[in-house]
Amino acid sequence: MKVWKRDYSHQYSRSWHLFGLFAISLFPRTLSPLLYMFLNDLLLISGATAYVSSN
Repeated sequence: MKVWKRDYSHQYSRSWHLFGLFAISLFPRTLSPLLYMFLNDLLLISGATAYVSSN
């Protein structure tokens, strides 16, 4: 469970980050701040789970 959680969050934080950069480049500038805040929350959550499971 612990190892799976770490692998899951590590794998998906990288793909979400790449997807966020790709989506921000596509969307209009008015939607970019909202999308960035949403993706930033996802990155924080996945980073926190990776940090907790690694300790």
